[in-house]
Amino acid sequence: RLRELQKRYYGNEEIVLAYANGLFNLTDKQELEGSKVTIERLKVLQGRYCGNEEIAIVYAHGLSNLTGKQELEGAEDTVERLKELQQWYCGNEEIAVTYAKGLVNLSYKQGVEGAEDTVERLKGLHERYSGSEGLTVVYAIGLLVLAVKQTAQEAQNTIPKIESLCQQYPENKRVKDILEGVAKLQDK
Repeated sequence: RLRELQKRYYGNEEIVLAYANGLFNLTDKQELEGSKVTIERLKVLQGRYCGNEEIAIVYAHGLSNLTGKQELEGAEDTVERLKELQQWYCGNEEIAVTYAKGLVNLSYKQGVEGAEDTVERLKGLHERYSGSEGLTVVYAIGLLVLAVKQTAQEAQNTIPKIESLCQQYPENKRVKDILEGVAKLQDK
């Protein structure tokens, strides 16, 4: 119905945004192949309305959902699409956070070396958008994923980075929760 409304009222960006949100919601419920088709529809909308950052944000969220469903190679490709979108809308913090979430999804699928490289990309985003609570949390999650993959000795270099984030952002409860999770892992 939203697609039909969008076609009927071509150019009405409120309807297009509602349609885009519907597509995004669909990606959350679909299996991988269905999500790919839906993402392509979002890509078309984003290209057609490239001046509308809200539609770009919805497209970014859809891409991030997709990275969670894909195997390593597919997730790498999708993260590159997220990177391009983030570069196109370089001042948009929400797209940067969504790109970061895609990077974390990718890091789950990677070995230690790949995850280290991905966490470096997260670090770069965190530094570029310093003060962003969302990026701080996602960076901390990326560090935690890396620490879990590493040997105990390697993790000794990663965990202090989470502790440092906790000290830099003492008001950020979610980073503190991540640090507490690390402490529980260390106890085991």
